[in-house]
Amino acid sequence: MHSAPSSRSGGIVSVLAVAGIVGSLMQTLVVPLVGELPPLMRSVSAWVQNLAGRTD
Repeated sequence: MHSAPSSRSGGIVSVLAVAGIVGSLMQTLVVPLVGELPPLMRSVSAWVQNLAGRTD
């Protein structure tokens, strides 16, 4: 005989479902930014160099 599934398996399924939703939302937010990343990274790099006192 098989026993009834424990409530722990329901918690695992819930956590995996939430993780999947969060992952898909993050992908939806990041994919449109892919074309904008190089200019954004250059500005971040310049900002960090300013903080470090470099003038390369």
